[in-house]
Amino acid sequence: MKFIKLSEQRMTRIYQTANLIANLSNTTNYTYSKEEINELFSVYFEQGEKIKDFFSNNTYQPANEKLNFKFSVSNIGGNKKNQKFRKLAEQRLNKILQNLILISRLSNRRNYKYSTEEIDYLFSCYMEKGEEIKRFFEPHLEPLNDNFSYDNFKI
Repeated sequence: MKFIKLSEQRMTRIYQTANLIANLSNTTNYTYSKEEINELFSVYFEQGEKIKDFFSNNTYQPANEKLNFKFSVSNIGGNKKNQKFRKLAEQRLNKILQNLILISRLSNRRNYKYSTEEIDYLFSCYMEKGEEIKRFFEPHLEPLNDNFSYDNFKI
């Protein structure tokens, strides 16, 4: 029960922070590129898989390094809305990564009892939350069509 309680608390913090990342999809306040969104979510998903692997190892080795996300793609034109997006996205993803490190510490079988099904559920929910949040950005990543034509019209 200790594992369940702690993993629920930590995953709840991840969900709350992920919802704050979704708020960054508001194009009135922020601008971002497809590359930035891809990089942000690539790190989100890769780190989730990496932390899940700690639970499949028979030796306890939590993530000790402090994960620190910084965009590697260049920002779009020094735009203030983009700078604000990047700053907040980096802060929020780093908060998620720190909570993932805390979850990795639950992999210690001497202190916590958990099943494979519980771990699979925990990380499938983590991945689903990432997919849910990523969908907020997708409508804004493709340019809107300005041209009308009858090219696809059939009589």
